Parts: sequence; C-alpha cells; structure tokens
Amino acid sequence: MAAIDRDQLLLDADNWLPEGNLLTDTQEDYFLDLVITQVGDDDENEAEVLCKYLNVVADVNLAKINDNPDGYTRERLGKHEVYYGDYSSRASAWEAFKKNLSNICPMFGYSPKKFTGKIKINPSR
Repeated sequence: MAAIDRDQLLLDADNWLPEGNLLTDTQEDYFLDLVITQVGDDDENEAEVLCKYLNVVADVNLAKINDNPDGYTRERLGKHEVYYGDYSSRASAWEAFKKNLSNICPMFGYSPKKFTGKIKINPSR
C-alpha cells in the first residue's frame, strides 16, 4: 500500500485540464489534499482521486468565472486599465470539460457515477 504521488498526479491532471485554469499552485494542492482525504491516500485509489480532482478543479474554475458577472479581468497598467477575457467561451469550455469527464475518467481506470448534485422530487398527493 503506497501513497499517491501528489506531484505526478498534478502533472497528469495538467495534461487534461483545458486552458484558462484560474487556480494557483497552492489552491491546486489544497483541493488535491481534500480529494485525497475523502477518497484515501492509497495508490490503488489514484484513478478515482484524479477523476474527482479534475471535477473539483472544473467546479472551482466555474465558480471563479461566475463570480465575475461581467466576465472580464481588469488589470491596471499605470494610469490605464485594460480589460480582457471572454466569459462565455471560458465558462462553456469548463462546462464541456465537466460533461466529458464521464468519457475521460475511464481512460484512467475509473468510471464515475454522475457528478450532478441534482435531486429528483416525486410529489405525491
């Protein structure tokens, strides 16, 4: 029972993530530790950890994008402000990535259940 190689897992994850990841290295480490704590720090769980980590990164990126309702990043350069970014394309890229995780994760050896947090309510009278 060997522990998961965190550095290698982060490198593997970077190969799959779409461009425009807004997380810092520290944040990536934090979220990876959260997933490993939930799943378990055993190399047998590496595929599940990688898959769930990719899902968490996508969720956090979507949250950061949605936190900026204008969808633009503002940068002050001297006396001037520069705006750049495109909300719709960045958000749609992360949403498409999340939808495709069910196709990507089996390549690692893990088949996730749906990541949706939807609840079905069946009202009866």
